[in-house]
Amino acid sequence: MSFALNRSSFPLLVNKAASQPETGERILVLLFCLLAAAHVLFFSAAFPFFSVVDEQAHFDLVLRYSQLDPPRMLPHTSETALPYIVFFSTSEYLFVPADQPGGVFAPPPWKLPPEEAARRLAPREQFWRETVLNHEASQPPLYYVFAGGWWRIGQAVGLTDGPLLYWLRFLNVLFLAALVWLAGATARKLFPENRFMRITVPALAAFFPQSIFYAINNDILSPLTFGVAFSAAAEILGV
Repeated sequence: MSFALNRSSFPLLVNKAASQPETGERILVLLFCLLAAAHVLFFSAAFPFFSVVDEQAHFDLVLRYSQLDPPRMLPHTSETALPYIVFFSTSEYLFVPADQPGGVFAPPPWKLPPEEAARRLAPREQFWRETVLNHEASQPPLYYVFAGGWWRIGQAVGLTDGPLLYWLRFLNVLFLAALVWLAGATARKLFPENRFMRITVPALAAFFPQSIFYAINNDILSPLTFGVAFSAAAEILGV
């Protein structure tokens, strides 16, 4: 007597065996999401404000949108954003120690006594208030809507000053984690028979060296929105 083993003979066994690799891959993609979130969280906290990717301008727009007051022209820095910008800004992004008096950077304003900080910051406030126009005001509003809502959530839970600034940067953690998960889901759809691609695509999204995720700026939504559009197009075209 002989027995032929095929898929129809043991459907439950076959389905269980097929689901195990898929479950393992999903767990691996989730691990990539967590690692991506960890490195963005670390470097977002490590870099001082405000970086050279026009972070001041993006921050100003976030606060405008959080107050439901989007710009209709190229405005000067808002009075709401101005105290944060002048008080927490650092010179290390734009200068070297040799350019500074005595060859060293002066202490940041938030480390100085209030009277001395106010004296030093008055000229900066005047400069930003009268001279600087927000050249990012023409940018699409999607990021600023999300970030403005996130800023309001931070205020609602009691955050203020420096911690609230970093809270705004930490929104990037969610965007990158979502991008990694989307990369994994799209790879499973496009490469159902290629395990290497299903793993390496989300891994690349998680560990691609891109410092833009460490600052407040609207570019961090570009890969995620493109990924959503690409995945939707693949679904529509039946790829």
